[in-house]
Amino acid sequence: MSIPWIGIGNMVVTPGFTPDQLSGLQVWLKADAITGKNDGDAISQWDDSSGGAHHFTQGTGANQPLYKAAQQNGLPSVRFDGSNDVLQGGNLSALWPSAATFFVAYKNDQTGSSYNLFGISGVDQWWLYDDGTSYMGLFRTGRINNFPDEGMPSYGPRQTCIVSSASRYDYYNDGHMSGTSTASYSAGDRTDLGLAESRAMKGDVYEVIIYNSALSDTDRNRVEAYLATKWGISRAASSGTPTSISGCRLWLRADAITGLSDTNPVECWKDESGYAHDFDMRRTTSVTPLYRTNLYNGLPAVRFDGGNDTLRYGNMGAMDFPSAATLFVVFKPNSDNDYSMFSNTATNDHWQWIDGNSYLGTFRLPRIDGYPTSGNFGTTNTLMLGTIKSSASTYVAYKNGTSAGAQAASYPSSWTTLWQIGNGISGFNGDVMEIIAYNTALNDTDRGTIESYLNAKWVIF
Repeated sequence: MSIPWIGIGNMVVTPGFTPDQLSGLQVWLKADAITGKNDGDAISQWDDSSGGAHHFTQGTGANQPLYKAAQQNGLPSVRFDGSNDVLQGGNLSALWPSAATFFVAYKNDQTGSSYNLFGISGVDQWWLYDDGTSYMGLFRTGRINNFPDEGMPSYGPRQTCIVSSASRYDYYNDGHMSGTSTASYSAGDRTDLGLAESRAMKGDVYEVIIYNSALSDTDRNRVEAYLATKWGISRAASSGTPTSISGCRLWLRADAITGLSDTNPVECWKDESGYAHDFDMRRTTSVTPLYRTNLYNGLPAVRFDGGNDTLRYGNMGAMDFPSAATLFVVFKPNSDNDYSMFSNTATNDHWQWIDGNSYLGTFRLPRIDGYPTSGNFGTTNTLMLGTIKSSASTYVAYKNGTSAGAQAASYPSSWTTLWQIGNGISGFNGDVMEIIAYNTALNDTDRGTIESYLNAKWVIF
């Protein structure tokens, strides 16, 4: 009899699957398996559900995390204070001597702040560092600087998977590979949850799962789908036109933002593409843009102040846009100041410059001076749809569906810095309504489909 599978984004759910159906399960900490606790009670021991009795404990009351009821998808969590809360499993290196696959479902509540969540040895790792990059070293003899390329999540809820062995070291964020590197396996000499190398996480941990092998993609996918379904943290793609075209890797839309009132700060703009490329503050807590309601065709926008307002994401280049890209942005500049609206700072581009020209460099290295030749890429106080298509052969900008002319291509072979909305090289003063990006140079038919969708929605031209 065949087993029915249910799709969740890029994951596949096997009904009835649980992690203990795979061989090699060594640690399984489930917040929903904790008994005898009321909301706010301290946790001195988190029992292991793998059957191996590898419990995580804390004997010092001041360092014990709290049990929190009904936190995520109706289920409880274990809450760490970001200071000294830590649960320890001791030296478990004998359980995974040559390989390991690690899963954690969690939510970091220190948006934009550095943290460590889990450690196994004295490796000087950072899950997220002050500069918005990561220095992962879990199940390795030494950390990898700026790994994964896009940085670890700074906002939740999320799930992370790390596969480490003598032949591979892969990182997955919400089911999508976000980094791979050469192997340098270490089983470690201790296990710390919530605080590692004196660096703590403030937030909730829902579930931790560790196997003593490098799981196959099929088995990894089964565990990720289990966690996504159970905890309601799937980044399944939203329905609608943009994701019906292959290659959609980023979809930010102001009308998908929930839980905010007019003029509330936007700390995280969640990606609707299914690839979890959420843009957030990344250590810039005082420079958040604002959520503004009922501005354009009855829909909201995200407003940037022209100063330091910025939303950032890690390095989206090599993994997500390796050889081509098509970008769509609906926006309205509110001043004549120079600005960079969506950019990677390495390009030093200006969507509008004080001389009345543009110097576009989005998805290109280097920028093109005086391009588009028709003047600024945006017009002050005018709603605008900008499209940029970049590949190894062509670079074309479109203003409201009209080509500004093709240019010689110079697609980046690598990316080294964060992606930013609102303040790349110069601060953007204005509103952003929707951003869509594909990892291909769309043909004219597909480009026209997206431009028609955006125009009909926002009434641009």
